[in-house]
Amino acid sequence: MTGAAQNLPMLVLGGAVSAIGAGGLLVFRQASHTWGLDHADEPRKTHEGPIPRIGGVAIFPACLAVALCSGQPLAITVGAILLFLLGFGDDLVRLNSRLKLDAQVVVAILSFFMGLRLDTLPSWSGEPVHLPVLLSLPLTVAWLVGWTNAMNLIDGLDGLATGIAMIGMAFLSMVVPTGALSVGFAGAAAGFLCFNFPRARMFLGDGGAYLFGYLFGALALLDDHGRGVPFLITVLAVPLLDTVFAFGRRAWRRLPVMKGDAEHIHHQLRALGLSSPVAVLLLHLATAISGLVACGALHVAGGGWAGLVWVIGAGGGGVWYLVSRPVAVGGQDQNNSAKPSSSNVVGSDTVSSSST
Repeated sequence: MTGAAQNLPMLVLGGAVSAIGAGGLLVFRQASHTWGLDHADEPRKTHEGPIPRIGGVAIFPACLAVALCSGQPLAITVGAILLFLLGFGDDLVRLNSRLKLDAQVVVAILSFFMGLRLDTLPSWSGEPVHLPVLLSLPLTVAWLVGWTNAMNLIDGLDGLATGIAMIGMAFLSMVVPTGALSVGFAGAAAGFLCFNFPRARMFLGDGGAYLFGYLFGALALLDDHGRGVPFLITVLAVPLLDTVFAFGRRAWRRLPVMKGDAEHIHHQLRALGLSSPVAVLLLHLATAISGLVACGALHVAGGGWAGLVWVIGAGGGGVWYLVSRPVAVGGQDQNNSAKPSSSNVVGSDTVSSSST
C-alpha cells in the first residue's frame, strides 16, 4: 500500500468528523445564539449579525479521532487538549490577554518535559546540530507559543486561517515521520472550510486557531533531524510574517502587543480594493507557493534553510510594502460589494473572534 493510500483514510476521517460536527452545530443554531457568538462590536468587524465563533468544537473531535487512529504522541495530545480548552474558554467569556499568554507558556513547558523538544536543528547542509537543554527549553516554549499565536493572528477573514491550516498540514506531511497525522489534520481543516469560507456561517474561534497553531509547532518537532523547523517556517511564512510585523508595529508605537488592530496583511489587501474571497485565495496561493519552495529546498539542499531565506526575503519585502502604505479605508461587508470608503480605520472585514 502506498503512502498516499495509507493516509487517505485519515484524510476522510478528519474531514468527515469536522464537517459533521460543524453541520451539527448549525442545526442547533439556537443554542449557539446564546453563547460563543462574535458580534460586530468593533470597527474592524463588519459582518452582519452575530455569528458563532465555536468552530473549534467541530475541529477538535476530528483532530482527536485522527490522533487516536494514527498513534499521536501523548505530549501532543495533552497540549492540544489544554490549548483548545483555553481558546474555547476565551471564545465564551473573553479571557485576559496576559492570562492566555501565561497559560500558553505553561502548556509549552509541560510539553517540553513530556518529551516534545526543539533540541535539534539542521545545518545548512542538512547535518543535525544538537542543542543543550538550557537553550532547548526557551526555544521550545517560544516555538510553540509563537505558532499558537501566529495562527490566531492570521484568522482575520473568512476561511483564511482554515485554508492556510489545510495547505500547511498537507505540506508538513511530507517531512514529519507521522505523515498520516498531518494529512488527517488537513482533512479536519478541509471539512470545516466548507462552513468557514466567505460568507462564513461559523468562525474558527480561538479554540480552533490555538489548536491548529499548536499542532503545527508540535508536529514540526517530531523530525529527528530538525528539518521540520525551517520547513514549517518556510511553508507558513504568511502567518509568521504577519505576526512579526504585528508585534513589531505595536511595540514601536508602545501599544500592548496583544491588543488587536486592523493592520494585518489581509486588512492591507482589502485596503487595495480586493474582495474578501480574492484576498483569502491570494494568501492561500502564497502559502501553496511557499510550500513548494520548502519542498524544493529540502530536496536540493538538505537543511531547507535556502528556501526559508528566499521566502522570508521575498515575502518580507512584500509585507513591508503593504504595511507601510499610508492607506486608510473603512470597513465593508465580507464580499466587498462596494468600494471601501475613506475612514480612519484600515480596511477591515469579517473578523473572527480569534483575530488579534
